[in-house]
Amino acid sequence: MRRRAAASGRRQRPARERPSIAIVNSDRR
Repeated sequence: MRRRAAASGRRQRPARERPSIAIVNSDRR
């Protein structure tokens, strides 16, 4: 259970930051 929670937390955290960076990159271009 701990391993599943860690994997899910790690996948959700970068997923939220990734769209943010993509929006900034597209705005700069």
